[in-house]
Formats: sequence, structure tokens, C-alpha cells
Amino acid sequence: GDCAALISLAAVVRSAVERSNMFFALARPMAPGEIPSFVRGFRLPTADRAIKSAAGALAYLWRTEIRGMDRLSEDSRECPLRRWISSRESPGSLPLLWHDGIHSDPNRRELFLENLKGWIAKKVRQEEPDSL
Repeated sequence: GDCAALISLAAVVRSAVERSNMFFALARPMAPGEIPSFVRGFRLPTADRAIKSAAGALAYLWRTEIRGMDRLSEDSRECPLRRWISSRESPGSLPLLWHDGIHSDPNRRELFLENLKGWIAKKVRQEEPDSL
């Protein structure tokens, strides 16, 4: 659920911070009570909405899930996550079907989310074997 996703995201961020010594990579230091409003208000830079890594894809998916899936449009073609998946998978692949299902099928969205998160997590382990 959400708690497990946040714990996993924290582990990825902690690993990145430890490797890079960049303590303020995502945001300025803030009190725990400020984090929910920061997450809700966080926007990717508009100049480059491209997802560049599996860790970025997983963070994007978690952020979308945490903010509420009701904000998704049914048209998935403009989604940065779909563009990232398309750069790695053939048309009609399961990851693309899961992604598009997240946008278009609220009744099976949870299943599609879990499948896609698992697939992206495997990609994270391939890119950064020590990150998860």
C-alpha cells in the first residue's frame, strides 16, 4: 500500500543521498508536517518532463498514486511515464498495457499499478543493483 511505497521511495532516496552526498537533492530541509503539502504541490520542471531513469519512473508513479489517481486523464499518450516505458518496450507490451489500464480502467487500476510498480522496480535493480 501507500506506506510500503513511501518506505521504498525513502530507501531509494537514502541510497542516492549516501552515494552522492547531496542532502538537498529533492527539497530544502522541512519539518515532517510540511512533507504532505510539499508532495501535493511538487511539479516536475516544465522545461523537461522526461523521465530519465527507472528510479525516476518509480518516483513519478508513486507521486501520482499518492496525489490521487482521480486526477488522471483517460488519454495516456501525453503521460511522461508512458513515454519512458515506450522508449524501452515494444507497442502492445504488458508494461504499456498496464500503464494504459491505469489511465482507463479504474476497476482494475490497483492490479495494473502493482504490476507496473513491480516491473519498474526490476528496472531500478538492473540500473542500480544496490538501490533496492
